[in-house]
Amino acid sequence: MRWLLLCHALCLSLLKASAHTVELNNMFGQIQSPGYPDSYPSDSEVTWNITVPEGFRIKLYFMHFNLESSYLCEYDYVKVETEEQVLATFCGRETTDTEQTPGQEVVFSPGSFMSITFRSDFSNEERFTGFDAHYMAVDVDECTEREDEELSCDHYCHNYIGGYYCSCRFGYLLHTDNRTCRVECSDNLFTQRTGVITSPDFPNPYPKSSECFYTIELEEGFMVSLQFEDIFDIEDHPEVSCPYDYIKIKAGPKVLGPFCGERAPEPINTQSHSVQILFRSDNSGENRGWRLSYRATGNECPEPEPPVHGKIEPLQTTYSFKDQVLISCDTGYKVLKDNVEMDTFQIECLKDGTWSNRIPTCKIADCGAPAELKHGLITFSTRNNLTTYKSEIQYSCQQPYYKMLHNITGIYTCSAQGVWMNEVLGRSQPTCLPVCGVPKFSRKLLARIFNGRPAQKGTTPWIAMLSYPKEQPFCGGSLLGSSWIVTAAHCLHRSLDPDYPVLHDSDLLRPSDFKIILGDMVIVSGWGKQFLHRFPETLMEIEIPVVDHRTCLEAYAPLKRKVTRDMICAGEKEALPGCPHRLGCADCYGEYQDEGSTVHAFQELLQERLTHMQVTTMNRMNPAKCYPWEQHGGKRMATLVWRS
Repeated sequence: MRWLLLCHALCLSLLKASAHTVELNNMFGQIQSPGYPDSYPSDSEVTWNITVPEGFRIKLYFMHFNLESSYLCEYDYVKVETEEQVLATFCGRETTDTEQTPGQEVVFSPGSFMSITFRSDFSNEERFTGFDAHYMAVDVDECTEREDEELSCDHYCHNYIGGYYCSCRFGYLLHTDNRTCRVECSDNLFTQRTGVITSPDFPNPYPKSSECFYTIELEEGFMVSLQFEDIFDIEDHPEVSCPYDYIKIKAGPKVLGPFCGERAPEPINTQSHSVQILFRSDNSGENRGWRLSYRATGNECPEPEPPVHGKIEPLQTTYSFKDQVLISCDTGYKVLKDNVEMDTFQIECLKDGTWSNRIPTCKIADCGAPAELKHGLITFSTRNNLTTYKSEIQYSCQQPYYKMLHNITGIYTCSAQGVWMNEVLGRSQPTCLPVCGVPKFSRKLLARIFNGRPAQKGTTPWIAMLSYPKEQPFCGGSLLGSSWIVTAAHCLHRSLDPDYPVLHDSDLLRPSDFKIILGDMVIVSGWGKQFLHRFPETLMEIEIPVVDHRTCLEAYAPLKRKVTRDMICAGEKEALPGCPHRLGCADCYGEYQDEGSTVHAFQELLQERLTHMQVTTMNRMNPAKCYPWEQHGGKRMATLVWRS
């Protein structure tokens, strides 16, 4: 017995003496059994500790393996392990049910450390040759091998040789732990009367390591109520109240919460216009979060009554603090407030439950008295001469001396805007044009009249008789319009000396200033000399032919009288009794020789809309002989063209 104990102690001493450890720190290397490729010694034990940098793992594989076989590798073996676990134990020459050889198997360490131990027992009779192994450091892909959940990235993982780093989605910030993604949500302000607030990324899991502040700030007089929706999922603890993630609500001096778990809080009436919400999450968990809606209410105002012929918008069952309504009127009516007319009027419900103003009334639009029309009349089509909405008036011109421009109806209607409107002219007034110079009857008599005749009433409406108030007439003239008459200058000024006439430029109207249209015949109209002694009763007229300028020059050449281009010649070449030089005279008998008489030129085919041409002669006729026009004072002639 003593001998056996002594032998056992000696064996242990020898075993300890042959056991040793080898530290390896290279990125790759070779490991062989003692004495390789010869047989390994008995009672031998060697350990190789391989260490590579963080971010790498160790890959081990065998090129040769020849150890003594034994049940469960009790005698000789190679053991591969880490600090915490045995990765593999190999022995023998080939794999059996009770022993395993590495063969083509590759062994990976989970981390940067691997320990390989070779041990042989006291005998090696068959001279086993041991093993030849190789190792190398290989990169660890931390992004795909998340063995440690706490060290994995929240959002994006980026691997590189020897390590990895994390990044976050847009809108997130990387936490100081370099892997957790948090949000910046500390400055959320809500000022609307209604709204929705959620945890970040709802209904997806909310971010970790975040603190979110939400503030509802409304005008004093409102009271905010909160309503959480059914989805409510905040990390909790079965024994401790909300130790990880939670939501707290502060309303005035009151603090509500913390709230967590899967059961949403009941509706909360904060009784305050200012509410702060705090949501906090730690660095773990995958919970969906929460969603709430809020609504602010205030004191109710009485339901407003719309005015007669008006309406109120919007229509609501109740109106509370800060609600606004818009009062408008039906078409043709205006809102009347404090004697001021407007299209709309707005009132607001105050915090004490009263409206900011009384409901205004609706007043029918009034266009007021229509503007007077120059040379025109106004007729009211509506009873009692109303000027309110849809009332009608009609403008008309003073007949027969004026007519309406464009021949419009002259009907104006009071519009909804309180303005008199015409379908053609809009709000512009019509215009009354003078119709003087337009005969009432077409002159169809073309037979020559040598001795004159009374003019048919309505055929010569452009001739005017001039007289001083309560005195006898003194001249005739031609109407140019409602305010102008052309007559001989000497009718209104001093007469020129017949022997030495002097005319000024201001006394002349030149044919170049007008458009002259002459026919074959002209008619001279006037009252004759007798109207200077008594008030005439009949306008007389005589028809004479127009003579071309060359013929006129030849006729006056023997008399050494000057005929210019400013003159128009008319008359008969043959002299009549009492008129030795008929050419150029309107009439030599003196019956129609009034100053400022009118010459009317006929032309059967006048251009469209030209009804007649009249020439106002300024000659003073002498019964004894006919003098040229330029011998006597005044304007030589004026030519006017009227358009119908």
